Amino acid sequence: LRRLLRQLFADADHVRQIGEICHIPVVAFDGDQADPRNFSEAQYETRVQGLMEIMQENKAGEQHV
Repeated sequence: LRRLLRQLFADADHVRQIGEICHIPVVAFDGDQADPRNFSEAQYETRVQGLMEIMQENKAGEQHV
């Protein structure tokens, strides 16, 4: 299980690095997906809202080029 968790975290880091290299926004949803008691709708909404804001800013920036 620990090996799997390390791999999952490594994959999340790789996704973030790829996002930085490619200049694309990424969002991570970490946590225990098997236990619904650990799900925070507010945290999910905040992350999605942040991603949407970044995407809108990027789109607006492209239109001004």
